[in-house]
Amino acid sequence: DHMIDAYVNLYTTLLESKS
Repeated sequence: DHMIDAYVNLYTTLLESKS
């Protein structure tokens, strides 16, 4: 599902930004 990929991408970006 593309939705999952988009969510994962957003989550990863948030985690990186939080770091």
